[in-house]
Amino acid sequence: NGLSASGNAYITGNVGIGTTAPLVKLYVLDASKKVGSGNTNVFIMSSDAQAIDKGGSISLGGYRDDAATVVVPFGYIWGRKENSTTVNNNGYLALGTRDDSVGAREWLRVTSQGNVGIGTTGPISKLGVLGNASIGATYGAIAAPTSGMIIEGNVGIGTTTPQTKLDVWG
Repeated sequence: NGLSASGNAYITGNVGIGTTAPLVKLYVLDASKKVGSGNTNVFIMSSDAQAIDKGGSISLGGYRDDAATVVVPFGYIWGRKENSTTVNNNGYLALGTRDDSVGAREWLRVTSQGNVGIGTTGPISKLGVLGNASIGATYGAIAAPTSGMIIEGNVGIGTTTPQTKLDVWG
């Protein structure tokens, strides 16, 4: 039972795993997996020996020209090993995009400790931002000063209900 091929295989139509009625090009149907188990419905891995920054990845892309002759990735998702220690399973998740001048570029990383880095691959706090930030309903479309931040609305330190632009308690 199953499909076996050596070399390249070409399949027209949709491919179903766990279903006889796939709705899209690749359709995987399986029961939900418990978050803490580490099991998933689809597993993508590299064939490299264990080492730091090795692991599975997904590229998302399309045609770059009107003639539809050149396919390029525009966005990336990486799941990689965080260290080079044998039998240590710590990993990170990274998101990136393509930049014509340098190729693939990582912009966001979530570490095995749950730290999130924007513009940095080594966040040491729950949120690390390298660069500037704009926060607010309309400020998100405004460039903040270099290595600075602009915030629309009231800011509270030590309070969840700030009444002024900067409301400090304690």
